[in-house]
Amino acid sequence: MRTCSVLVGGALPVALLGAAIIATSCTSSGRYVGPRPYRPYPHANPALPVPRVPVPPVPHPAHASDARLKHETGSYERGLDALENIRTVRFRYRGDNPLGLDPAPEHIGVIAQDLESAVPEAVGRDGSGYRMVDPDPVLWTAVNAIRELRRENRELRGRLEELEAAKGR
Repeated sequence: MRTCSVLVGGALPVALLGAAIIATSCTSSGRYVGPRPYRPYPHANPALPVPRVPVPPVPHPAHASDARLKHETGSYERGLDALENIRTVRFRYRGDNPLGLDPAPEHIGVIAQDLESAVPEAVGRDGSGYRMVDPDPVLWTAVNAIRELRRENRELRGRLEELEAAKGR
């Protein structure tokens, strides 16, 4: 029997947003087998206590996204301008951090305080007041940025074709 784990709300080392964390276990058939211990900070010191969280059945690592479940409230507009202001870094957690995060491995990510100015909805705070990053708004910002670049690329190609055609006359 294969066991799968699910974290809804982001599963990156610094990409956890307090109450958005859901952990569960399931079999290869997708059958819910009940709550399992999880660590809200995946690289936390294993000597610290692990909370147990009751969770609903989730057969796979996904968000409910079916149109029949949603009432749209508007478009998400952040795109290229916001994405351009996101600074990515390599980092290690400080050895004396109060969350017990392992300082040994190097990570790639963002600094929440920096991200907060570019995509504020991607940053929240845990119960201790530390900033946590939810990667979903960053993902949708990137999707919008790609669309912007695609539109600009099409426009520039069209202008280039016009210039080449005028030159050929």
